[in-house]
Amino acid sequence: MYGALRQAILDRTFDPGEPLDHLVRVVPKKGAFVRSLSHDEIRDLYQVREELEALAAGRQHEALASPRADARQTEEAGMADSPFRTKLQAAVNARHSRLNPFTDKWVRGELTRAQLGSWAAQHYQYVSQFPRWCATVYGRCTDPDARDFLLENIIEEESGTKHVDLLIRFAEACGVARAEVESRQQLPTTRGLTAWCFEMSHQPFHVAAAGLLVGLESQVPGIYQRNLPPLKTHYGFTDREVEFFAIHIEAD
Repeated sequence: MYGALRQAILDRTFDPGEPLDHLVRVVPKKGAFVRSLSHDEIRDLYQVREELEALAAGRQHEALASPRADARQTEEAGMADSPFRTKLQAAVNARHSRLNPFTDKWVRGELTRAQLGSWAAQHYQYVSQFPRWCATVYGRCTDPDARDFLLENIIEEESGTKHVDLLIRFAEACGVARAEVESRQQLPTTRGLTAWCFEMSHQPFHVAAAGLLVGLESQVPGIYQRNLPPLKTHYGFTDREVEFFAIHIEAD
């Protein structure tokens, strides 16, 4: 049953919201009843319902998102060499976190696992709140394409295996338990960062986007491209333990 429904969704012959003909019967004033299904079939329906709904929604999202994604890529290509974009990028590069002395020590393999675990616990205080900051910016944004971009960012962080869970997995590999990560007190610098992000998310959209997305989030791939290789070569982590870094190089 599941296989047939799944294939129908993939073939676009069964759309979200379409009734499941021949599986239920409606009795006036009494309601709808499953039509002659065994206990195994009923259990199977409940087990696969969530996955089928997610699959159908995903296919629908792809169909709707494709034209806007193409338009956004065209617009970004036109902005790539604009003076405004060049100045923004120059401002980010001038104080990029990949040049921080802590990053240099990380790359040279001079940190201990305990120090890496402390970093992960502090970084959690930032990563766990970022989707909410993006949601605040989303709520104040009037541009449809920009809202689509922000929504994709939020879904990417929060759906499936959450990015914070991948970060906690890394912290646990460093010897820091989940409960300790989630309850770790913020250092003054971490508190300053999260306070700045909160205030920035409540600014007008163009200011918030420049600060949170261009100024801050755009740095992530450049940092993790340096940080990831030594985690395996110098510190001996497995691919699974450092998936948090790999997924952000691709996603951001």
